[in-house]
Amino acid sequence: MSGVISVDQLSATISKELENYNRVVVQGTKDEAKKAMDRLVKDTKATAPTRRPKYKNSITSRKEWESTLGVGYIWYVKGSEYRLSHLLENGHATRNGGRTKAYHFIKNASDPILEDYVSAVEEVCRNG
Repeated sequence: MSGVISVDQLSATISKELENYNRVVVQGTKDEAKKAMDRLVKDTKATAPTRRPKYKNSITSRKEWESTLGVGYIWYVKGSEYRLSHLLENGHATRNGGRTKAYHFIKNASDPILEDYVSAVEEVCRNG
């Protein structure tokens, strides 16, 4: 915004600047969400237990929804391997009464990514 504007143009100018800011912030947030999801898929593939390579290779993401206000992505495991996510993350009971080890590879990968995502979105909002 530069130059001199009259009082009659003030409302239209403010509205135009807010629309531009909104467009920049929404696009920046969408870009950061895509980067965060790509990083989550990469990190979980890298840290997933390797006993079943088919599970590790089935980890992916997809765009769930998109609107003028944002975008939503979902992390998931393709095919029939999806059943293992909860068991690997939390452990489970064995036949002989014991418990298997919980790997927490999803939580360990998502926590730092979520913190970085929040910081990046705050930066987009500040610099919009």
